[in-house]
Amino acid sequence: MNRSRLLFLVFSSLLVLPMLMALVVAADPGTGRQADWRKSARGPHGERAESTEEDTFDTYLKYLKVFSEVLGLIRDTYVDEPNTDALMAGALEGVTDAMDPFSVYVPGPAVPGYVKALATGKSLSGLALLKERGATLVMSVEKGSPADAAGLKVGDLVAKLDGTSTRTTPLWEMQEALAGPPGTKVSLEVIRLGVPVQAAFDLKPFTPPAVSLSQVGETPETEAAGNGDTETGAGAAGAAGKKHAAPAPPAPTAPMAPRSPANPQGEKTATVLRIPSFRAGTAEQVRGELGARGTAGGAPGSSEAKLLIDLRGVSSGDPEQAYEVAKLFASGDLGAMLRRKQELRRFESSDTPVWQGRLVVLVDRGTAGPAEVFASVLQQRAGAELVGERTLGYAGHRSTADLSTGSRLFFTDAFYTGPDKKPINESLKPDLLVSERNRTFLEKDVPMSDLILRRGVHHLLDEPALPASAGHTAKKAA
Repeated sequence: MNRSRLLFLVFSSLLVLPMLMALVVAADPGTGRQADWRKSARGPHGERAESTEEDTFDTYLKYLKVFSEVLGLIRDTYVDEPNTDALMAGALEGVTDAMDPFSVYVPGPAVPGYVKALATGKSLSGLALLKERGATLVMSVEKGSPADAAGLKVGDLVAKLDGTSTRTTPLWEMQEALAGPPGTKVSLEVIRLGVPVQAAFDLKPFTPPAVSLSQVGETPETEAAGNGDTETGAGAAGAAGKKHAAPAPPAPTAPMAPRSPANPQGEKTATVLRIPSFRAGTAEQVRGELGARGTAGGAPGSSEAKLLIDLRGVSSGDPEQAYEVAKLFASGDLGAMLRRKQELRRFESSDTPVWQGRLVVLVDRGTAGPAEVFASVLQQRAGAELVGERTLGYAGHRSTADLSTGSRLFFTDAFYTGPDKKPINESLKPDLLVSERNRTFLEKDVPMSDLILRRGVHHLLDEPALPASAGHTAKKAA
């Protein structure tokens, strides 16, 4: 090995070794030592991130050797002279990308701006993005938000943001761009069904949609019985019906939604409960909405008591609040928060559920996080049937670790579960799958979101409940 290669190996080792050493110490429970990042790892409840993985120091040295060799080859033989800082940043981003789409490495100088962007969240754009394996996708779009008005859809592939390719742009930079000062113009180029689509909007505050209850028929243009609302478009179930203004007091008896009424055209309609997010107070809002029309319902547990819950595109909120809402529909062991098979927190209810009728839950690939927790509990404990697409597959608890360089690591340190205690880190599979492959000829021009709504209403009103599957094992065993 010549002198230049030796110097390069030493230089790259000095850059990477501190980070790998921290991982080694944290992963070795027998050393009795605690690294600085492990001491500073923290979550909203004060828990500390710990590791039981037994990788050896020699293993990490092997990885370091391979990394140094690759970096050396790139430096010496790549067509253009590479930027070392850019290479290192890309390598660290690759590590977090390999973990999950929501783990992020943020360089020291960018940490304050990113923390501010996290606090702003979707409040000015209504748009949430995720990046996985270099591809940036639209994860959710809040109804009534600037992003919604611009026509962005869940599943859009984001090619450019403000004229810059997203392939080489880290997620934290894109999140900062969506949380700038009000009035900032944001432009995107997205790929939808293979066709480039341009979209632009100005950042501005908007009122998030509220919990609502409405009547929806089997066709998109169905006037609700008794309230004059009209259902149109992909978000009809959330846009029409009575909006919640203030939490109603708990009903003295178990309220039930109304029997399936008929609209002026004689078509049956289903009662649809839209839950756009899971935050503090959402449980009382849902209780109030159910109670508002419960007096018109059938007897508790009767075959006429049917409710459609709309979770299409819902990813906002706190998973722990999802358990609170689930208590209105199920009791017993509802789930837990797990870290490497260790139960950190358990969620259960001994109260009698408010709702005791048939449930159908609408989900799609934008259904994530707290909505997945809620759907999992209802499927396993309340016998709910999931109708729609496979969900995103991520209900994680995030923590942070400050590195010695001033950089910060945002990572998943635990996963929430349903009653079966399986971490929700994979997509929930619908009981009734709706996909491009099972469209009928008459449905070929119906947007997927509308098609899911239509199939869900039809299944609830006109089809018997599906046989209990493996997903309902927890309910049977209870």
